[in-house]
Amino acid sequence: MTAKRLVISGIEVDANSVANCDAIRLTAVPNFTLRNVRAWNARTAIDVVGSLLGKLDGVVARNSATGFKFRDDPVATCYANAIRMDSCRALGCTSWGLDFGKGSGLLVDSL
Repeated sequence: MTAKRLVISGIEVDANSVANCDAIRLTAVPNFTLRNVRAWNARTAIDVVGSLLGKLDGVVARNSATGFKFRDDPVATCYANAIRMDSCRALGCTSWGLDFGKGSGLLVDSL
């Protein structure tokens, strides 16, 4: 049986500076790819909660409190694992460009 992969490519999300709003949140997605995605003006531009395998390629997070956030899922006790970031950018983030709160296996190539 082949694991399914969620692929999101070529979208732009502007959270319009709404308080407590995340631009893109993936919760408990076991296998995902974000490719050429742009997210801005959010509390967290890209929020990954408890996802196991992930690849971010050419993703830009800008003008948000936190650009990229990887954290555990407290309900499922699942941690971010085997996350790869290629050619990603965090620009104008006021708190964190990259917040890897809990997990293992983060590979960053030219953030």
